[in-house]
Amino acid sequence: MDRTSTVSDAPKSGIWRTPEPALPRCYHPDVALSGLRQQEVPKGHRSPPGLHRQQRPSPAWVQILTIIDDSSQRVCHETIYQYIYAHPAGALKKLLVDALRKGHQKRRPRSRGKDRRGGIKNMRSIRERPEEAQSREVPGHWEGDLIKGAFNGSAIGTLVDRSTRFVILAKVDDASAEAVLEGFSRRLRTLPRALRKTLTYDQGREMARHEELEKRTHLRVYFADPHSPWQRPTNENTNGLLRQYFPKGTDLSQYSQQYLTKVAEEMNNRPRKSLGFRTLVFVRQQK
Repeated sequence: MDRTSTVSDAPKSGIWRTPEPALPRCYHPDVALSGLRQQEVPKGHRSPPGLHRQQRPSPAWVQILTIIDDSSQRVCHETIYQYIYAHPAGALKKLLVDALRKGHQKRRPRSRGKDRRGGIKNMRSIRERPEEAQSREVPGHWEGDLIKGAFNGSAIGTLVDRSTRFVILAKVDDASAEAVLEGFSRRLRTLPRALRKTLTYDQGREMARHEELEKRTHLRVYFADPHSPWQRPTNENTNGLLRQYFPKGTDLSQYSQQYLTKVAEEMNNRPRKSLGFRTLVFVRQQK
């Protein structure tokens, strides 16, 4: 049966399929490759890469955008990566690498980083997190983290919904527990209470006041195991995307909450591979 079959032409067995939802406009190659609309940068702020030039699609996104009928002519995203990194050093390789979303000069494994544990009392383990949060079926279960600026002297709070991948950015004065408590509380309380269920975080000391955060926002905080970023995959991936807007070594204190909200809006209108290259706003509306 055709994938777009409707109830009217379903078989008599009682099993039928409903039409697949229409793809959002930005899924179309001509629109997606044209880049999202330009946003005004607040006065006194420098323009990060993502807001004033065409967004750099990942090889996986390019693969979707260039699908053709002849399967023998299709190229998977891994082939694109191998082609780029197989080039010898030179101007062409630099041009190709710079076009990648993260712009790494070579493919590399993730480092384990420094142990930031300590100073957190009464942690609730991720193993106690409800199945509803694990399944990603219901919105309201969040993953959180900080992205750090130059010399770890500034930071931005990042919150991502596990189900819809909806992004919220919070301005924080620094990476202290007090600043994170204030910044996260302020942004989370803008959400309906039904969308404040759980927050999964790593064991960074900035979440030392998690019990106060729970009282202010009425969500429950769960902590991932040490050195286990794969337990917060949605947030880790989102932070990688955000580095296009806030490169490492940047003074993040210069950005206002208004500006961070504009960046989050653009992120939420970006097609995501995990969502079938639909936008976060589109998926959130469906739920």
